Amino acid sequence: MTRPAPSMLAAACYAALLRALETAGRRKLGRRAHHLNVPRHLMYRATVIVDSDVAQLLDGAWVYLATALRDRPDVDQIIRTVDTYARGLLTSRGTPSLIDLGNRLDQALAAADAAR
Repeated sequence: MTRPAPSMLAAACYAALLRALETAGRRKLGRRAHHLNVPRHLMYRATVIVDSDVAQLLDGAWVYLATALRDRPDVDQIIRTVDTYARGLLTSRGTPSLIDLGNRLDQALAAADAAR
């Protein structure tokens, strides 16, 4: 069975997510990050990140995403969904997935629509 292509929204959010994960890993690892033989967006998996570190590691991560989506009425819900996904990845050392993020966005936006 062929999966549908991810939406443009999911793709934009995924790009912002990868950049945020890269920045978080670099902030956490400092100079050691340059010596790892892993993709930059997966550097965070080389260390333990606890809940109390996450806010600082993701500080400012969604500024450009919020700017790009500023005309959408659901921008806050989108940012919350991507942020929650990123926090889970950081603390669990999970691997980001465009499909998973797209599904989470679809679910969150459908729930928000149903609540209106």
